[in-house]
Amino acid sequence: MTNIIFLDIDGVLNDGNYIEKCYERHHQPMSMDFVPFNPRSLDNLRKIYDSILDNNNEPLVVLSSSWRLNERAHYIVNARLAEYGIYVKETTPYIHQNRGTEIIKWLEDHNHLDSPFVILDDDSFDIECFEELKLHFVHTSFKRGLIGWKAKQACNILYNKGGLNETRDRIKSGIY
Repeated sequence: MTNIIFLDIDGVLNDGNYIEKCYERHHQPMSMDFVPFNPRSLDNLRKIYDSILDNNNEPLVVLSSSWRLNERAHYIVNARLAEYGIYVKETTPYIHQNRGTEIIKWLEDHNHLDSPFVILDDDSFDIECFEELKLHFVHTSFKRGLIGWKAKQACNILYNKGGLNETRDRIKSGIY
């Protein structure tokens, strides 16, 4: 079975604390495109990825970040993730900068309504407005990124929440 990770970049793999640390080390302004991803956050993403593999499931990373909209930025993401053996295979469609709508559309269009999934993002406003996505959402902090207990939360979601169809059924029956 395929397990899907919807991945944002800024506030998940790039974080404010790490940007400040890089600035202090290099003494020059760092834009998001040039700051290395936080190795701690990358290690935590790899833990999620490995937990999927350990259960004989296939991990699929779908880029939901605005980094997917720029060819150069998308290349940078793939290059940095490749160092950790992680590859972005898909991207969500662009629908008026509404991540929740984009994720649901991707799941529907790719026939993954029954696949377990998790959403890693630091912005919640366009995800939490969808009741069926809240249960699959790991809300990171821009300041700290993907920390250890958030990675564990992501693993728990993948193992316990099922796919979108199952979540919709739980909501209809009042069990969630």
